[in-house]
Amino acid sequence: MAAPHFSINKVIRKKISLFANYSVGFKPPVSSYFYITVPAVATTPPTPASGSLNEKLQPEKGTQIEFGARGEILQNKLSFEVIRFHTLFRNKMTAIAVSSPLSPNTTLYSYMVNGGTQIHNGLELTIKYTAYESSWGALRMLRPFFNLTSNQFTYGDNFIIEKSATLKEDYSHKAVAAVAKYVVNAGIDFVFNKGLSGNLTYNYRDKMPITSLNDFYTQSFHLLNAKLSYRKDIGQHVQLDLSYGINNITGTKHFLMVFANQLPEIGRAHV
Repeated sequence: MAAPHFSINKVIRKKISLFANYSVGFKPPVSSYFYITVPAVATTPPTPASGSLNEKLQPEKGTQIEFGARGEILQNKLSFEVIRFHTLFRNKMTAIAVSSPLSPNTTLYSYMVNGGTQIHNGLELTIKYTAYESSWGALRMLRPFFNLTSNQFTYGDNFIIEKSATLKEDYSHKAVAAVAKYVVNAGIDFVFNKGLSGNLTYNYRDKMPITSLNDFYTQSFHLLNAKLSYRKDIGQHVQLDLSYGINNITGTKHFLMVFANQLPEIGRAHV
């Protein structure tokens, strides 16, 4: 399979440029995907899938177009980058777990299939502004920053997965699992004289589905963090670097890790 990539960059001013990229990529199945896997634990009734080949699996293919601008303005005090992208995936590979008719929480076997298309539309924005800068005085530099990611990731038309002979799941036009629609980071960096520096940061993460059917969602959350650092050269070969930070100042309850579309464990119910 061919995977071409084309890029163009146009400088319209000394420190401002426009750019566009077109790329194609593919992801072939790994060797373990070629077989219908059976749990090591014995099942009842015995599964007929042992040793079966998964002959219809095709590589995923993705095509992406992105364009944007980056540069520095206001006497180089304000730097920015904005990117808009569109990605289309075909033959997305999805894991299928076949449950026992006698015990719905027990997996008889699992295998990979190709689903439909998956569409990723997104926007990325980054802004940094040097609000204050001086070579003398107690405060040497003050720089706020802001970045935003907007993800409009959805499954395409007729994205229907046959979980079994009697069960089908329709993901068409639903939000892609484990992707937050909006992620925001903002804050301010500051530098004092005599080696003192620090920052105050804010993070927002929107709610996101953890299943492709969008029947379970995480909660959105806000985080506030702070850090103070001290750096000093001791002689020519030794540097002292001390930092003190506080994460989640407001004590917000939030997740640390999310497992999306997990296969059920053998003989155990979903939690």
